[in-house]
Amino acid sequence: MRSHTTVCVVVILIASAGCRNTPSPPPLPPDVPRHDWQAKDEALRIIEQRSTPKTIQATCRLKLTDALGRTVVFDGAFAAQDRSLARLQLLKVGQTVLDYTQTESGRFLWVSPRSRGFQDDAAADVLRTAIRTVLDPMGAEPLHATHTSTRSSELVVEQDCRNLHFDRATLLLRRIEGRKKNAATGCVFGYSRYGGRTWLHSVEAWRGPRRILIRFVDVVLNETLPKSAFTPPGRARPLRSPAETTACDH
Repeated sequence: MRSHTTVCVVVILIASAGCRNTPSPPPLPPDVPRHDWQAKDEALRIIEQRSTPKTIQATCRLKLTDALGRTVVFDGAFAAQDRSLARLQLLKVGQTVLDYTQTESGRFLWVSPRSRGFQDDAAADVLRTAIRTVLDPMGAEPLHATHTSTRSSELVVEQDCRNLHFDRATLLLRRIEGRKKNAATGCVFGYSRYGGRTWLHSVEAWRGPRRILIRFVDVVLNETLPKSAFTPPGRARPLRSPAETTACDH
């Protein structure tokens, strides 16, 4: 039985990276649990062992704007399970016009011929980035830190290709900065409390010249999802498989 109604509003904005400054994470809710840690290794253990949602599902409203300023609005649906499974479907007048599915065996994309401006690999890259940023706070993988440092309000975890910035008091992931040589990448996270649990309220991500803003009004966590929720349609084309990507690709 659903514990609360699922409603989410998602805005995905793709624009020139030079049009705006790097955004700051939204303020945290006052009732987010705090952690009293002393050593950095202790903080890393808390982050890696934190209980995170096993499933997420939401209905969505999406607005996509391309680099030329063209916009289109969709209804949509999003589902995820254990970081490895995710699906984003966009609908127009009740008809699916885009279907992006991530499974354990690969990533798949189908785009309707009627959906102008989202037929190329750049559009698939934007969708992959959007889903990766939503899945990041679900945890379930080691941090593989190459270096850690503390600042007045942050714990910074350096990885091979990106830096993770955690709020020092709550140890929530607040910001990711990519370190790729040829493209600026990153994202910021906002959080809300849902039935006593903390999870995402917003994600804003950028990858090269494109930006993505996702806002969730309400979510349903930890409800069993059928296997069919992550079965890509037969008309979808395969994208690069997980084995062909690295952390630097995300």
